[in-house]
Amino acid sequence: MDNKTKEAMNKLETECSELIWKRDELNKKISEKLVEITRLILLPFKEGQLVKCEVPSGRNKKECLCQIEIDMEGRVWVRPAKADGVLGGRRFRAVPEDGKSYSKIFKEVNE
Repeated sequence: MDNKTKEAMNKLETECSELIWKRDELNKKISEKLVEITRLILLPFKEGQLVKCEVPSGRNKKECLCQIEIDMEGRVWVRPAKADGVLGGRRFRAVPEDGKSYSKIFKEVNE
């Protein structure tokens, strides 16, 4: 490979690296905005709050104490607490059905 080709390749690799960095920065900002939007949609509930909601239990659903979580893509999850109050390892998506709000699927817990 001659020097011109190497220089052209280096220039392209540098441009690609810069574009990848810009893309990653934009993705990070988008994620932050999605989480902000989700926090507003969740109101009056908050991330980390304990609520009562229905989660899958075998073929049925059961209502139990859960913690609200939001991932980096703005999706809402609930993590059920075990009988001793410790949060379990599994989590389930919380998605309101057909235009319902989170107020319809979460119930506040009086602590």
